[in-house]
Amino acid sequence: MQTLWQDLRFGLRTLAKSPGFAAIAILTLALGIGANTAIFSIVNGVLLNPLPFPHPQELTVLYEHSTTFEKSSISYPNFLDWQRNNSTFASMAAYRHEDFNITGSGEPERVRGGMVSSGFFPIFGVKPLLGRLFSPDEDRAGAAPVVLLAEGFWQRRFGSDRDIVGKQIIMNGDAYTVVGVIPATFHFSTFNFNGIKDVYVPVAQTKDPFFYHRDVHEGMDAIGRLKPGVSLAAAQADMAQITSDLAAAYPDADKGTGATIVSLRDVLVQEVRPLLWLLLGAVAFVLLIACVNVGNLSLARSAGRAHEFAIRCALGADRWRVVRQLLTESVVLGLAGGALGACVAAWGTQAAIRLLPEALPRAEDVGLDGHVLLFTFAISIIAAIAFGLVPALKMSRSGVQETLKEGGRGASAGRHRAQSVFVVCEMALALILLTGAGLMIRTLAQLWSVNPGFNTQNVLVFQVTLAPSLGINAATNRSAIRELSQTLRAIPGVQAASVTGGSVPLAGSDDELPFWIDGRTKPANASEMNQALSYFVGPGYLETMQIPLLRGRFIAATDDEHSPQVIAIDENFARKYFPEQDPIGRRIHLAIINMDPEIVGVVGHVKHWGLDSEADRNPLQEQIYSPFLQIPDGVFSGPPQAGVVLRSAGSPLGMVGAVREAIVKLNSQNVMYEATSMEAIIADSLAARRFSMILLSIFATLALLLSSIGIYGVISYVVGQRTREIGIRIALGAQRGTVLRLMLGEGMKMAMIGVVVGIVAAAGLTRLMSQLIYGVSAADPVTFAAVIIILTAVAFAACYVPARRAMRVDPIIALRSE
Repeated sequence: MQTLWQDLRFGLRTLAKSPGFAAIAILTLALGIGANTAIFSIVNGVLLNPLPFPHPQELTVLYEHSTTFEKSSISYPNFLDWQRNNSTFASMAAYRHEDFNITGSGEPERVRGGMVSSGFFPIFGVKPLLGRLFSPDEDRAGAAPVVLLAEGFWQRRFGSDRDIVGKQIIMNGDAYTVVGVIPATFHFSTFNFNGIKDVYVPVAQTKDPFFYHRDVHEGMDAIGRLKPGVSLAAAQADMAQITSDLAAAYPDADKGTGATIVSLRDVLVQEVRPLLWLLLGAVAFVLLIACVNVGNLSLARSAGRAHEFAIRCALGADRWRVVRQLLTESVVLGLAGGALGACVAAWGTQAAIRLLPEALPRAEDVGLDGHVLLFTFAISIIAAIAFGLVPALKMSRSGVQETLKEGGRGASAGRHRAQSVFVVCEMALALILLTGAGLMIRTLAQLWSVNPGFNTQNVLVFQVTLAPSLGINAATNRSAIRELSQTLRAIPGVQAASVTGGSVPLAGSDDELPFWIDGRTKPANASEMNQALSYFVGPGYLETMQIPLLRGRFIAATDDEHSPQVIAIDENFARKYFPEQDPIGRRIHLAIINMDPEIVGVVGHVKHWGLDSEADRNPLQEQIYSPFLQIPDGVFSGPPQAGVVLRSAGSPLGMVGAVREAIVKLNSQNVMYEATSMEAIIADSLAARRFSMILLSIFATLALLLSSIGIYGVISYVVGQRTREIGIRIALGAQRGTVLRLMLGEGMKMAMIGVVVGIVAAAGLTRLMSQLIYGVSAADPVTFAAVIIILTAVAFAACYVPARRAMRVDPIIALRSE
């Protein structure tokens, strides 16, 4: 221990005498270790840390599946049967998203709501901050309305009033009694339940009359807790038997319907798992380059210490002591770089989360915890050994006699070879990272150039809920929607506007309707019917979205509740169900809502599921458009609400203030919310790819910078070692241009070998990105050519500066110094 302490003190003194070397080495390591720590903190928080619930391995998410969808929402009657008849779940609860208008105290506000069954919070082990949770008696139709408030909303809207329990708040025109407050530490988000909620109400208290129909799916999923020791496979077999029994009992609704069970962890992270492991592998390359760079610096520095260690060996020090001394200095540098890297990681992690929060599930669990700090310490030690071992071993193998005789130049050739190998590795790793970043840049460029089937520019998308008093019945509801449409179109700067049923392309929302075509055999039940993506829209929808009309006409202002029912279909629908036929004038029957409209037009197909290969995301590609005002009376109930798409002459977000003012002017209880532009919706749909592109680009830039520093350092070292040779060459008549070419050739030879090695490695490794790239191949020649040109140009620049210095060597001074 005393010897180790001596080595440590001597190492610190030695590094203090070389502050420039120490600073560059520590900063280089900090960049590599910091980048690795930042990505590992994300991987740790998202993938490795257990979910913040008791016995998280028992938690699962349940979906229905059919011939069309592997994972679809569950009908409420089916859920009740699943809950009642299963033998493998300790508990099961339903949940769905539902927003509410709050009025009566303060400004009207649209709040994010969750409708949950009474067992929802107990499954997660959640205890209320105030009050209590829902009772089973409250989770039924006709029960007195009750509500749970989320802590953040309780603090913001009610000033943390601890007497809130028992008070009433007005939501959608009804009085709800507050029974408790849910702590802010509770986080749960899936596709149908995304985002932090403000309020929760019992799911069975919905006023939607279709919610209790077995053949209707209202965006409801289920959470289940397995009994201790029960496997996912056993639960799947149990649910298969239950759904089979339901299909036999209710063939009209449940034939061909089953259950899909997925662990909650997989539901939350399965989309980003491949991406995060890819990024962790990529950032490891950055650390390797950093280690190689510091190793190169250490080799160059060891040249000046060769005489020192030769004398120590001559005085009796063994070679292991020399190796240990150099490794101790490396560990000091590694730990210093790790400490600074942890600070870099703390900033970088938060920057990544703030930059692209939508790309990361479980972002609230990401941070520098004990596991991350242990990881940082471990890679700091590993990095120290990695960059310190080669210089230490080379020093220990240097011949003492030769070193003392030649003043420290005896091992220079060996060091030069080692440094050359290091540069080759740096260039190869940099090329791999640059290629990955280039493929992601090309992918995003390809996606942005994809035609989504409509004009995305200058389109504002938002939701609006009108005053509850305006929705007494279907007639007043339609009247309120008509007035809203007229008001929006009259706003200065609005070119076109249309109400919608809320489903907007690329926004993650969807509505499907089963149907059959008039004149063809009616399916025996709804589960055997074909389905289509359904849009309920106003007459200005086509003009607003600028979707091309291919045949016939689109929905007109005269297509209302008093006129014959009509419908427009997209070209995919026409191609699939009316091949080589004219669909105009044909009728289709829409099950569930009991409509049999006549087809009046065919429009272009829009990309609903994503800009990339839609069929890979969802096989349902056929689309239908129905008049908003022809929604049946039974469906057109409750507070009048709608989505709106609006085309403006200028910036769509610049219209938000004028639109909100016009809506509120109609009625002070009207609420406009979730306003965004269509371009922002598309940007959000590319969030994961953009996240990977930004990080890979940062890593590639770091790699390029470190590699250029590395090759610059090697050529500078070679120039220093060959100063006498260069002086002799010039003294004997060599042209200075010849010297420049000699030094450039030395550096570019290493660079080009690294490029060749990198091309071979990249050709194999980029195949791991096949799920992330679009419109380009993993071996895209344009990307590879661009990367090779960039890397070669940077390498040339890094070689040129020290090579120019070699060209200016004064032969008299060079020979005199010897």
